[in-house]
Amino acid sequence: MITTKMIPKDWKKICLDLQDYHTIFYKMWEIGKPVFTTEIPTACVTFDKDGKHVNFIFNPDFWDSCSYYKKLFVICHESLHILFNHGYRFAESENPLLSNVAMDVAINHALLSRFGFSREKIEGWEEYCWIDTVFKDKTYNGLPISDDETSEFYYRLLLKDSTKKSGKKEGNNDGSGKKEGVSGQPYPKTVDHHDFDKNSSSNKIIKEISKSLSGEEKKEIGNMMSKHKQAGTSAGGLVDYIPEAFVAKKKKWESIVKKWTSKLRYETEILSDQWARTHRRHVFLGKDLFLPSEQDVLDIKTDNKRLSVMFFLDTSGSCYHLKERFFNAALSLDKKKFDVKLFCFDTRVQETTLESRKIYGGGGTSFCILENFILNQIKQNNSNYPDAVWVLTDGFGDHIHPLKPDVWNWFLTPNGCIDYIPKQSHVYNLDEFE
Repeated sequence: MITTKMIPKDWKKICLDLQDYHTIFYKMWEIGKPVFTTEIPTACVTFDKDGKHVNFIFNPDFWDSCSYYKKLFVICHESLHILFNHGYRFAESENPLLSNVAMDVAINHALLSRFGFSREKIEGWEEYCWIDTVFKDKTYNGLPISDDETSEFYYRLLLKDSTKKSGKKEGNNDGSGKKEGVSGQPYPKTVDHHDFDKNSSSNKIIKEISKSLSGEEKKEIGNMMSKHKQAGTSAGGLVDYIPEAFVAKKKKWESIVKKWTSKLRYETEILSDQWARTHRRHVFLGKDLFLPSEQDVLDIKTDNKRLSVMFFLDTSGSCYHLKERFFNAALSLDKKKFDVKLFCFDTRVQETTLESRKIYGGGGTSFCILENFILNQIKQNNSNYPDAVWVLTDGFGDHIHPLKPDVWNWFLTPNGCIDYIPKQSHVYNLDEFE
């Protein structure tokens, strides 16, 4: 029974926020369809009979109980089931309970190590399947069990352990929220509801998604998921459609600026129905079905002014060599929509331009002067606080207490310090980027 629907505004916000973890999740959500029903306990994914269209299905009570962060985690979790082609790989499992646990262990840790989720931010994470909750103190060949293995690897360990013990037959739920395996061992809860069959291969939709990825995106996802290509003897999922030449490279740090741009632009979009073009989410529907779709009409309305952005480069020494990338990041913003100003700073702030590309400074480092400078600019020009502030630094300076710390974005050089950066600000490590 379908109980509710997701409003377009919420769907769109989720769509854009998924990009923070990887474009692949954004694409999966964009062509999928969120469905709410009380017929499942938590969440699951299903396909149409041709395997071309995916439904993200949620129990409304479970969905409402999740924080926004956990909702993003669950959506990405569901997406990885598809991208790893788990429906095909485990359709004929002799022990569905153990295969479900194994799949969740692999996916949950992949979301942490490969896609940037933080386990501690997921409420109730202790109840779910992780190396330390499923395998506890067990070892493999005398070593701790790795959290970077395939679902098949974890399944074999669980199956081997279960056959060593006598006890109950295939798992059941005793009402406590935990499940029992063949040995009677309690297992943590799975994030979602798995009900795969031998015809649930997601190859068609995976193949279509792979076509829409850029070369850089394929390199990223190829590295993140390459291990799962060798999983078992069956199809590995998305990585089977990524050429071997796409070996992983780190993404450019300028891409974070572009993602921020997309989010800020979204806040000024107006959604309007139109019949001229087919929405991406409808591409797999029959041609005889004619539906209106929402068209994004960009309408930058902030008092008819461009959105203001300030870039600050720490020129105390450790970041001096990054000046070209500093200027290139500023170049990535459309001048028609953004008012971009560039500054160098050490113990004082000096403005520079894209045209001159001059760098000033070379002394010590002070962060508090940046906020003082911004406030003085606001007072002198009778302007507003900038929509975004970007700082490239090693993090060693003094404490700063911005009026709006959440609009500050800090890029730290390797071994940078976070002690002086406000907790509400966004921090990125340059050694994670090329």
